[in-house]
Amino acid sequence: MTFAMPSGISPPSAVSVPILEPILEQLRRERHEASPPQAAAGLRSSSLGCHASWYRENLSHCSEAMLQYEWAWMTGRLAALRHCRAGEGGELACPPRQRLDGLLSEAQLFRTLLLQEFASRGLRPLPPRGTVVASEEAWEITSASVRQEWGIQP
Repeated sequence: MTFAMPSGISPPSAVSVPILEPILEQLRRERHEASPPQAAAGLRSSSLGCHASWYRENLSHCSEAMLQYEWAWMTGRLAALRHCRAGEGGELACPPRQRLDGLLSEAQLFRTLLLQEFASRGLRPLPPRGTVVASEEAWEITSASVRQEWGIQP
């Protein structure tokens, strides 16, 4: 999954996020103790902390309407990934199992970060109220009509 950077926001540097510290520490230990192929996999997994910091930064710049859209988008993303994992992908182009597991882990972490953002603002997720474009997160929406349905200002 790729994320487009909103204008004026640069990717975060490797910053410490308290909720991620135990995960990152475990990844460091596994990478240190792993054989070379496992160590390479650990290096790829360690980028999750950087992705999570970047995702949290994007969420912090979202309006309430954008958070609601992102909730609907993330719910759909998780459902699609779970269908793939269960072998029920149907017409979905499902990634290989190892990649799928990584995408599921990332999406579950991002869902947790999204819920934390809702809680920090005293908000709660609501049922979808408009169209969700599967390929566009809240900060990527290109359709004026989708933005209007969700009440997202340009």
